[in-house]
Amino acid sequence: MNNAYLCLKLFFMLKKLSFFAAILSLILLTSCSTDFSLNAPYKRTPVVFGLLDQNDSIHFVKITRTFLGEGDNNEFAQVADSSYFDQVDAKVYEINTNGDTLRQWQLHDTIIPNKESGTFYAPDQKVYVFYANDLDQTMTYGFGAILDEGKYAVNAQTQLIENFSFSFIVTSPGFTFSFGSATSTSTGNYGSFISSYTEGKHGALYNTKIDIRYRETYADGSTSDKVIAWSKGDVIQEKPESPSSATINFGGEEFYTTIKGNLTVDNNVIKRQILGLDLVTAIAHTEFAKYMEISQPSSGITQSTPQYTNINNEGEDGALGLFSSRHIVSVKNIQLSSGAMEELCTGQHTGTLGFCSTYPEHSTKSFYCN
Repeated sequence: MNNAYLCLKLFFMLKKLSFFAAILSLILLTSCSTDFSLNAPYKRTPVVFGLLDQNDSIHFVKITRTFLGEGDNNEFAQVADSSYFDQVDAKVYEINTNGDTLRQWQLHDTIIPNKESGTFYAPDQKVYVFYANDLDQTMTYGFGAILDEGKYAVNAQTQLIENFSFSFIVTSPGFTFSFGSATSTSTGNYGSFISSYTEGKHGALYNTKIDIRYRETYADGSTSDKVIAWSKGDVIQEKPESPSSATINFGGEEFYTTIKGNLTVDNNVIKRQILGLDLVTAIAHTEFAKYMEISQPSSGITQSTPQYTNINNEGEDGALGLFSSRHIVSVKNIQLSSGAMEELCTGQHTGTLGFCSTYPEHSTKSFYCN
């Protein structure tokens, strides 16, 4: 390999997450430099990435380091130990409004076998974990780690997303989305569903989607449960410290065209059945949103990507990464209204896709597949 420093990238998986799949997917943590010799003096730089969510009970922080070797760094990148510190003593602690430290959690290492293959080692990756199902959205949370017996000491702080809520009651029994016609005798009529919510303090970026969950039954009797993600894209909150209310529109006809765009007529599929709809909003803290924005690929003539980090290093060598928060809120298993189901089964966009159509016992009076 030429005298070049291998650009370090850290991938951290966040429960699936676009924003969701970043909420969570590929994040660039370091930048390339090729203007020094491989034999030049070199010190490790800590790289930390962690996101807290008060809706989670298991919280992960990834702690790695940059490296430089004599030889082919592509080979070193495939060796996990090249990216790990020899010793890690890390904690997350709770801070009240007076600056007092309350609860503390010692982080323990664990192996997660879900890392995608690529430049760096896979599929196993070491991360650090603590368990808490009662993080307080009004508190500040700090992170601190002593690395390699005191050679490095890093720290960071974050707030959580406060007071986000949907502005309508959708958890009551019998609540339905009415994407189709209002009655089961008039297909082809569409009504939008307006999702209203109260913004969360410290939240800067929102992505709301509906997961359309359905089941396919095949000619051999087997079944497969699948999901169509109907996302409305990212929305920037202009005043994260002064939340207000907001709405997002899920158009009725778009619901059916989205399903049509993701499915095809398949002779091997004898039945398709809607299982339910999950309304999901993911919110990024201001620091997380800034990190994602700055880490976007450069479109300028210099093709350079600036670094952003909120990780502090008490030594002189700096640190890279992010310790912040995100908040994922969902309302699960919402059902379609009778009119919406009839439109799904017989309507112009989805009528040929096999929803209930092979089951004559489902008359025009009821289009719910069980």
